[in-house]
Amino acid sequence: MKWTVLVALGTLACSRPEAAAPTGIDSPSAKGLLGEEPDYAFSLRVDRLRADPVYNAIVHQAAAEESFRTLYESIGSIDGVGAIGETSLETGSFIGVLRGPPPFDRLPKDWREALEKGGAAQKLPTGVWELASLTKKGLPYGLYGHDQWWVLLAGYAAGPGHDWFSKHADPPAPVVFPPDVLAGFWMGGRAMKKAVMAKASREPGSKGLEAMSLLLRDGAHGDVIYTGVYETSADAENAMKVAGKELGQYASVWQSIEQKCPGLSVLALESERSGRTVRVRITHVPEALRAALACKW
Repeated sequence: MKWTVLVALGTLACSRPEAAAPTGIDSPSAKGLLGEEPDYAFSLRVDRLRADPVYNAIVHQAAAEESFRTLYESIGSIDGVGAIGETSLETGSFIGVLRGPPPFDRLPKDWREALEKGGAAQKLPTGVWELASLTKKGLPYGLYGHDQWWVLLAGYAAGPGHDWFSKHADPPAPVVFPPDVLAGFWMGGRAMKKAVMAKASREPGSKGLEAMSLLLRDGAHGDVIYTGVYETSADAENAMKVAGKELGQYASVWQSIEQKCPGLSVLALESERSGRTVRVRITHVPEALRAALACKW
């Protein structure tokens, strides 16, 4: 259960009790490039962050580097879908999309250098630029560029990428969570049944996990919510008990952190179970972020 609890506390989450999948992941382009149904998806809506008065102010408070501010002011969103490999995470398939990238000459220097060292790019008939290569471990990837988006394909998805973008000048459909969500992660029921996840599925409290959603809602809500759906209500009840036990083990660590930064004490955690569904809600997130930025660590 440790991985489940830590992800619930450290990742961004959704409040829909059914842990429903976001839209866009079942598009023909996503399925065609992945070669199978997606196991997980994520989205970071930078445009919504900029439009949110609460979080936009926090981002500007934290943004010390000019290169970061340039990216923040231009990017629309970052999203992706992936399929977990059966026996290894490295053999999976991944599609990542950067929508609304800045011009090449305004990218951070290390980004530009990495792209320039990646090899020669070619322009496909559709006008899309292609840079296909191998990682240091010999794993294939493909980077496809347009003035309005970039797409990174890795694993199996790198194979059909050339044929797809030779015929299409549009990226896969965006991963879309509800309008009040700024960032989110979803994992479906197939993922925990794969061999590579066998150990994780046997951890205390993880038995029977069918789906989960994690999203950060807007500043008006100011919360982070984890939703997990389990095969049986008994599995869900066990997950609640283990989560409480695990959190108790970190009580002394959290107390030490609060002593260094008292403002973090505004965070509050609520949990509930309804049938097969477990929900964990963390409130007062914006206030805690402001306190963390103001503290001298």
